[in-house]
Amino acid sequence: MNRGIDLAHGRYLAFIDSDDVWPSGRLKTMLEVMERESAIDCVFGKVVNTDESLVPMAPPQPARMIGALLVKRSAALQIGAFRTDITHAAVIDWNSRAMAAGLRFEALDALVLLRRIHGDNIGIRERPGLSDDLLRVIRDHRKRMP
Repeated sequence: MNRGIDLAHGRYLAFIDSDDVWPSGRLKTMLEVMERESAIDCVFGKVVNTDESLVPMAPPQPARMIGALLVKRSAALQIGAFRTDITHAAVIDWNSRAMAAGLRFEALDALVLLRRIHGDNIGIRERPGLSDDLLRVIRDHRKRMP
């Protein structure tokens, strides 16, 4: 993700994991909000977890996951790179730094990401380091907050 940010030249950034899917019209819906509300830095929407065949496993929920986000490139540069010293929770850390910096988020009532859940997801495959990474991110978040 950091390399993509470095190479990007557009006004906005959007990310997607190789096994996930954006619903049709996703970017158009998100861009309309960003263009209409210039003070907003990031727009996110609802995510639905699916199986490998994209069959929903539960109702869609709002989520500040990286695949559900459209962010102004200038805002992303202000927050800085995603952490590379942890395997899990780099996006949670990025969101924490964005909140501390005062970035404005807008939640959409629209499905913006179909997230495939399977045995090869990093969060499942590399679960042993999850607790340690989350604790590090929580400690760092607490230091940032007043």
